[in-house]
Amino acid sequence: MSAAGLPGFSTTFAVPRSVGGSLAYVDASAYLKLLFPEPESGTLEVVMAEWPDLVSSDLLEVEMHRAAYREGLSPAACDPLLDAVNLLALDESIRRQARRIAHPLLRAGDAIHLASAASLGPELGVLFAYDTRMLDGALLEGLPAWAPRPGV
Repeated sequence: MSAAGLPGFSTTFAVPRSVGGSLAYVDASAYLKLLFPEPESGTLEVVMAEWPDLVSSDLLEVEMHRAAYREGLSPAACDPLLDAVNLLALDESIRRQARRIAHPLLRAGDAIHLASAASLGPELGVLFAYDTRMLDGALLEGLPAWAPRPGV
């Protein structure tokens, strides 16, 4: 069952700015919406402005550049967005944590993002993502995930 189908869980709920830590973690499914506009992009941009301290795995840099190549953009188009995020190194503790996440459908990159977000501990205020597997994994790991949608 998907996290969105569980009672009491919604991928569109609002994470109050005053609750939790001060850091916002972004995965590629969210951050790419700022490079390639989609219906959620404007809402995400507004919500993310409330979280000035953005963090992600250094995997995000590779994911952003790969998407730019795939869509025919220069990788330099990613630079302003990447400059706004503090990238965490994929160190041994994050690799160990990513290996232990037991969600059977979680892809390797998603496990790395979840482990990186979890490494922030109580400083993590929200994890922005739109990928269903990522949101499911965040729920199972007890992380405050949010997929902001227009009109919600």
